[in-house]
Amino acid sequence: MNCLCRTAVLSTVFGLVAVTAQAADLPTTVAVPEAVKTLKKNLSTLKSHVVGRPDPPLPYVVEPIYPKLSLDNPMFVMLQPGSTRLLFIDRGGKRLCRTSDDPATGKYEVLHTSDGIQYSLCTHPNFLKNGLIYLGGDRKSKTPSGKECTVIELTLDPKKGFEVVDGAERVILSWDSNGHNGAAIGFGHDGMLYVTSGDGTSDSDTNVTGQKMDLLLAKVLRIDVDKPDKGKTYSVPVDNPFVGMKGVRPETWAFGLRNPWRLSVDPLTGDIWVGNNGQDLWEQIYRVRKGDNFGWSVYEGSHPFYLQRKLGPAPHVKPTFEHPHSEARSMTGGVVYTAKTFKDLYGAYIYGDYSTGKIWAGKMDGDKVAWHKEIADTTLQLVGFGHDADGNMLLVDYRKPATFYALRRAPVATSPRRKFPRQLSHTGLFESVKGHRVHSALIPYRVNSPLWSDGAHKQRYIALAVSQDKEGRPVVQKINTGNATRGWSFPDGTVVVKSFGLNVVRRANDRPMRGARRWVETRLLHRQQGEWVGYSYRWNDEQTDAVLVNSDGKDQ
Repeated sequence: MNCLCRTAVLSTVFGLVAVTAQAADLPTTVAVPEAVKTLKKNLSTLKSHVVGRPDPPLPYVVEPIYPKLSLDNPMFVMLQPGSTRLLFIDRGGKRLCRTSDDPATGKYEVLHTSDGIQYSLCTHPNFLKNGLIYLGGDRKSKTPSGKECTVIELTLDPKKGFEVVDGAERVILSWDSNGHNGAAIGFGHDGMLYVTSGDGTSDSDTNVTGQKMDLLLAKVLRIDVDKPDKGKTYSVPVDNPFVGMKGVRPETWAFGLRNPWRLSVDPLTGDIWVGNNGQDLWEQIYRVRKGDNFGWSVYEGSHPFYLQRKLGPAPHVKPTFEHPHSEARSMTGGVVYTAKTFKDLYGAYIYGDYSTGKIWAGKMDGDKVAWHKEIADTTLQLVGFGHDADGNMLLVDYRKPATFYALRRAPVATSPRRKFPRQLSHTGLFESVKGHRVHSALIPYRVNSPLWSDGAHKQRYIALAVSQDKEGRPVVQKINTGNATRGWSFPDGTVVVKSFGLNVVRRANDRPMRGARRWVETRLLHRQQGEWVGYSYRWNDEQTDAVLVNSDGKDQ
């Protein structure tokens, strides 16, 4: 069956794409309806065992905690001190809102709207008396880039139920930025305000600001808003690490960050934690210490990036936790867990990733990592973490509509867990692994621009997701064909198969002769919970089967 026929078959089976010019161009000997009928028959015999995951179930899940609280692209949440109310930012950073005394009612009020975008907020340590609140974000400006990041101070009147005081808004700090902004804020146990700033660009630190010390960019800043210098909105603490150093902004506490999206303060120890968006391959979490240089853009995390660029006036400090893009692609950051509900997590830094929805926890023992592990795998677009008055850890899901989620123990399985196939022969996708004969229901396909893989031959197939109707007949799950820019979106249960083989060349009478093909690796992409999860099987020397490779990978 040629490619045009395959396209027509897929279109007819999915019932979403009209069979038009392509089908009309097919040879008259090809009967598309007959091919569809055959495919449906073959699908009825396909019993894919690629279900679940090979690793043990993760200990935690998430669930909506306030179902009645319907939000629009929420960005941040925190508990208003001295109350049960939640302060949150939504509308993609446009509104500062506050819930009623009982967030579960779903009722809230809008306290402030912004012309720019607000990413984070924090309250002053003396909030109950002075009502001061701070917002970190960006807005249009007359600067060369046309945009600036700001830290804005608002006043809520403690004598009037913490209503917003009109005309009390003022800019505390600003810097020119046209890309990675940072603008995460929080007060330390020392009473100082800590502020993150990004490198101000959108890719690869094109302005080479990561190690520049005469700018506010790519840093964690530390300022004193309670004792401002005359005519200023803040002062620089005298114990900042670079005070008095020529050519260095004295506000600098640490530097060498690409896009530090979230900053949080450990309520127990006062440690400063930052989640930093990586560039090409790695995502980072840092426990920030005075004078640290995190290396960007000479390094991406602990790995070389542009080694020809010059490091600033401090040695390179590696991440506390680091993740490859196979498991994280837009690191959010998190908070330290101090509630008593989950004793195993007490004192651990819990954080997540926007793109993959994965959540990890890590705990320190002095300067060493005591333990670090993945605790949940979600479909959320995680942009922030917080707490409510009951100690629940709140997870901010940046969708529309959305609500806040809470961490919960994974339910105990009531039935035996289905074993994930650890041998290719157990997947149900092959008629015979020996000889590489796939099941007749698998549809072969080609790609327009195949990658070079050290001369390896590749075969590609797709196994459609199949369910059953009330009569037990197979029903092919429909796909979303999307549009020209985003491509097709396949339903859960779909499996994509890709095998790599090397053509063995033998010699006879000093002349090369083509020999048998030896299969090296078969990869599966399995669609589950709205994500593609990849698995790799390594073929044995006898070419009779392939064994699942663990998540750490294997070189050959």
